[in-house]
Amino acid sequence: MSTHPTPPNRNASDAPAPTVHDARVADARRVPDARAVADRFSTAAVQYAVSEQRGGDDLAAVVDAVRPVGADLVVDVATGPGSTALALAAVARRVLGTDLSEGMVATARQRAAEAGLPQVTFEVAPADHLPVVDGAVDALTCRIAAHHFPDVPAWLTECARVVRPGGRLVVLDSEAPDDPEVAAFLEAMEIRRDPTHVRAFSAAAWHELIAAAGFTVLDTARYPKPKAFEPWLARGGIDEAEQAAVRRFVAAAPPAVVAALHIELDEAGAPVRFSDDKVLVVAERDAT
Repeated sequence: MSTHPTPPNRNASDAPAPTVHDARVADARRVPDARAVADRFSTAAVQYAVSEQRGGDDLAAVVDAVRPVGADLVVDVATGPGSTALALAAVARRVLGTDLSEGMVATARQRAAEAGLPQVTFEVAPADHLPVVDGAVDALTCRIAAHHFPDVPAWLTECARVVRPGGRLVVLDSEAPDDPEVAAFLEAMEIRRDPTHVRAFSAAAWHELIAAAGFTVLDTARYPKPKAFEPWLARGGIDEAEQAAVRRFVAAAPPAVVAALHIELDEAGAPVRFSDDKVLVVAERDAT
């Protein structure tokens, strides 16, 4: 597994991968209502369009993973405000971005128009019911979104339906740390801050899930994603009392968590920055 860069003493390939059944059982424990998810992201569309998620080395890596395909059609799933889809216009003749949120799609369409990119279009659609015929997609991307999906194996089955044999699947998402204490803390922090968060997976788990859907993993990399704490917290859509509870939770993090997540506190003891890792998995659709 290639890394960019890998924190010391981290080797996701050593972690046991869950089965597809394990993933579905875990996800079924907490499945946010689809309408609530769409509404929550609609209200935060502009915030996401200007957040640190709009760019970075990880976005460039997603584009680079698609570049060798020589794609006619790329589909970017859960495109949000369209940052990834717009960047993919440089390496594809046509790009379709899909998202469950009407507000996100409206923001993405406005940004495409402002950028003068008519070849990049957007449609409202759930991740596991894409408006594309079988085998029509040269590359499918999903960046920092799959941890919101209630059934990742079902989504990957849909990816296998639309991606042509030899086409590419490029997934970048929040990585579940190997350290159980850090993983449990990060998952609890994410759920407290954003009730639409379902589950993050390790790199090893992604490998198992993607292979089970009919893809061969080509490469894996890891990208740290530093964040200013308060804008990240505000994008979660929770009220002020809940935000205050998240601040207290993070401020009281144990030393191992502070070190792993690079948590920084101000002089008053309030969190100001932290960083988590995003794992990038590039895979090729198996011949059918």
